[in-house]
Amino acid sequence: MDDTEKAIRERELIIKERELDLKMAEHRRMRLNTPVILALIAAFTGLLSNAFVSWYNAGEQRALEERRFTEGARLQEIRSQQERIVEFLKTNNTDKATDNLNFAVQVGIISEPAIREGLKAYLATAQPGKGPALIAGWGNTKVAGGVYTSDPSVEYNYNYTMKRKPRAVKP
Repeated sequence: MDDTEKAIRERELIIKERELDLKMAEHRRMRLNTPVILALIAAFTGLLSNAFVSWYNAGEQRALEERRFTEGARLQEIRSQQERIVEFLKTNNTDKATDNLNFAVQVGIISEPAIREGLKAYLATAQPGKGPALIAGWGNTKVAGGVYTSDPSVEYNYNYTMKRKPRAVKP
């Protein structure tokens, strides 16, 4: 064998080694493309995405419940302030009702900003003798014979008839 044949065989050997390396690299790549590996990758991706969605939904649900609670508490506070205003108006006297509302605003009993500002605006323009007032004791009234009464000697029954309570006789 002369040198040229030897050089050609060495080149062929190098080429075959490169081909073998290429086939090995292709074989390694093909191992990752098998259906089992692809199914495992898809399952793992699904697991991670479901975990993320569950975590995100739980956080949003918690935030929603917190908003509901705070809004419910705020609405309850507004209702209680409205009930306080009605109680301040139960005086039979418009001037006294205005004084009561003014007191409630100054002391801070009415703390809801919208209600407070509305009352301040009303009180700034209120005229003496004119304004709202409710009948004192309105919450203690009873219906007797279809007529509203606050007479404590009248007893309410479901037949809509008026019954007088017996009076205690003093000896």
